[in-house]
Amino acid sequence: MNIAWVSFRELPDGLEDEWPAIAALTDHGHTVTPVVWDHKHNDPFDAWLIRTPWDYHLAADRFFDWLSDLESSGQRVVNSPDMMRRNIDKSYLLELRDAGITIPDTVLVKPDAGLDMEKSITGGHWPAVVLKPVIGANADDTWRIDNAKDAQQKLDDMLTRYAVIVQAYLPDIETAGEWSLMYFNGEYSHSALKLPASGDFRVQNERGGRVECTIAPDTVIGFGDSVIALLDQVPMYARVDCVTLDTGPCLMELELVEPELFFRCDERSAKRFADAFERYLATV
Repeated sequence: MNIAWVSFRELPDGLEDEWPAIAALTDHGHTVTPVVWDHKHNDPFDAWLIRTPWDYHLAADRFFDWLSDLESSGQRVVNSPDMMRRNIDKSYLLELRDAGITIPDTVLVKPDAGLDMEKSITGGHWPAVVLKPVIGANADDTWRIDNAKDAQQKLDDMLTRYAVIVQAYLPDIETAGEWSLMYFNGEYSHSALKLPASGDFRVQNERGGRVECTIAPDTVIGFGDSVIALLDQVPMYARVDCVTLDTGPCLMELELVEPELFFRCDERSAKRFADAFERYLATV
């Protein structure tokens, strides 16, 4: 099988951490070709593995059109375009909340609406808020603000461009970090703990965060299992990001489009990924 391993222009050969997974697929007899998602490709592939298109949110409409073109061509896309389209919009968090999954206190604010930040921060007893685009990645345009006046100004500015997710800030992330749980074909594989830089809350490497390769507690893995079990389709790959609070785990993100999978944190994870890919293709 000829597989396109999809990345973006700053990583034309894919992320180095994922090269062992490419090698594992090659060991299965596949030909794996790194491609950049928004470049033209004349030759069809048997399957497109969407892995690190980390600039998709900067051209979301074009990314949606590209997925639709692949879908209409009959080429297999992993994860499925339908699953990715639904996951790109962070309002999926509200659906999971309604299904019983703990998330931070969250409000979706559309551009033609508004939100009184004084009531949210003071009346809602939120110590601070986090504002982020409803379609976003890499913590771009993500803000923590601890007073209503500044939060209102920032929200109103963001609403001129897109819908916004407003969440209660969870200070636990500064000390406890954020767990990432990797799932392949619906089965838990391994974990990593992401920690922010001192004085920050964003755990992304680009923001000064760091990763510790360690095993998540059983309660956290059980929480991740419950999130995956709610999906109406089994994703070939998924990452459940959560923070542990005094009351238990709290979901921050369910990543089904372009999550870093931290293969370096488990030497057997690349083979598990390749094996899971084979099982996944047998069902789609």
